[in-house]
Amino acid sequence: MPAVTQEWLDEHGYTVIRNPLGRADYAVNQPARKYILDLWIGDDLWAPLVNGYHVNREVPMTETVTVTLPPKFFDDHLQRELPGGAIISLKSKSITVVLDEQALRDLRSDADYYAGFWGEDRQYNLGVCVSAAATLKRLRDVAIG
Repeated sequence: MPAVTQEWLDEHGYTVIRNPLGRADYAVNQPARKYILDLWIGDDLWAPLVNGYHVNREVPMTETVTVTLPPKFFDDHLQRELPGGAIISLKSKSITVVLDEQALRDLRSDADYYAGFWGEDRQYNLGVCVSAAATLKRLRDVAIG
């Protein structure tokens, strides 16, 4: 799905949800029960990005899962412009997100790598590594469908 305009979203019944942290915006169409994750509104490649993505994913709500995660690793994951789904709520010690299969797979893989990271700069990334391990634990039994 290419980048979309605000007019297209309005015409197709979507409401844009602006998220905390200024990224991971998404659109929701409640009557059709669909999300557009990793929302980017623009007509060309050089338009301002939302969440750093050039591609939108239109996903039925039945093909998503809502999970609550530690915020430190999830924020790091988004900072590296990896698929992150949509932020539903943000609290000081947790973040609730909607993930589709691609975002869940990428987040789980990324958390697995950082949870087991023992490189020489681990001491500088210890908080992210510990948060990755907690994220991986919360995602262990999560499945879509």
